[in-house]
Amino acid sequence: MMEHPEHPEHPAPAPAPVVVEDTTDVLGIISIALAFSGLAAVGFIVGLIGVSKAKQKKRPVIISRIGWIVNLVMMLFVTFIIVAVFASIPFLQRNARNAQDESTKSAAYSTRAGLVSYHARFSYYPATLEELQSSRSMNLVDSKHLKYTPSPAGCTTACTGYTLVVTYENGTTETIQP
Repeated sequence: MMEHPEHPEHPAPAPAPVVVEDTTDVLGIISIALAFSGLAAVGFIVGLIGVSKAKQKKRPVIISRIGWIVNLVMMLFVTFIIVAVFASIPFLQRNARNAQDESTKSAAYSTRAGLVSYHARFSYYPATLEELQSSRSMNLVDSKHLKYTPSPAGCTTACTGYTLVVTYENGTTETIQP
């Protein structure tokens, strides 16, 4: 006796293949990653391409849109920082010159006070600033900006006057006399 398989003329249908539709916005994700890796310009372009590709495939564009917007914000932020840094350079240089000029002015008036004290002690002015320094143990902080000229011209002892010319970083000069 022969056994007959059940319905041999109708084989069982094969299961339908499962089609998984890729809905991941890979370009959008890459765009966002580029925004935080310092490549905002590239990320901006990748985000725009991602929006275009997602629209063509009828997929959501939100991640790519977020990507190009984040990259645009990053580029604007970096541009603002660069402009701010370059705009502040002249201001910082001016402040440095002003600080140097204040230091020079302080040194000039300290030297003047030393000359007044020297004259009160010896009844004459020194022939050189080095002589003033040695008599007072005074250290001239900014002697490169100070030009001391005793008077009368050429005196080496018992000078009766002086001219102290101060040259500031901004190019101006100041003359100090007794």
